[in-house]
Parts: sequence; structure tokens; C-alpha cells
Amino acid sequence: MLQDLIEGNSDFIRNEVYTIDHKALIYKTTDGQHPKAIVLSCIDSKVPVALIFDQTIGDAFVARVAGNFKNTDILGSIKYSCKVAESKLVFVLEHESCVVIKSACDHVKLKNINVYSKHSANS
Repeated sequence: MLQDLIEGNSDFIRNEVYTIDHKALIYKTTDGQHPKAIVLSCIDSKVPVALIFDQTIGDAFVARVAGNFKNTDILGSIKYSCKVAESKLVFVLEHESCVVIKSACDHVKLKNINVYSKHSANS
């Protein structure tokens, strides 16, 4: 599972593009899904999780939240992925120069992101 993500990232870096039959994958996953991994990632638009790991429909769950931290909803999603959908890998993806982390360190206060700022100060 981890090796698949590593190899997929290598494909992405080498700019190797594969033709994928998305319609077939949608059909294949209509009755259920069992992605191999759950990836916790920041919402950063420059880090498209499926793309950078060369994954497609049905390969991985992706939980995204500003600053890439776990809260009750994210933790519930991760537990669902592992317990119900039987994902075997939890992958936490960080990226450089995260403006949300910088904002938390700078004590930026925004409605609904303040919880993160409080957690960051205690971490």
C-alpha cells in the first residue's frame, strides 16, 4: 500500500501519464469501495492528493482540512476508512510553506479555524 503511493509519486514526478477508463472505475465502485489508504492532507490546492500519488477512483480516501490536523470529523472519517472500508494505510501528508500553519503560529483568528489556532499553541 505505501509502496504503491511511493511508486505513484515517482510516476507523477517523471510526468508519466496513463490512460484511465474512469467510467469503468465508477461502475466498479458503485456497489461499494475498499480503498487501500486514507490520506490526511491540507486543503492546499497545489497538492492534489490523487494526482501526486497517481491514484484514481476507488484507490484512496482523502480527508482534507486546513492545516492538516485531526478533529472529531476527520478522526471519524479515518476510523470509518479503516474499520468499515478496510483501508490498510493511514498516510499523513504535509507540505512546505503551509500558510494555514503560519497563520496559526501568527495567531490569526478566523471563525471556525480558531480551534486549530488553540491546538497549535498547545502543541
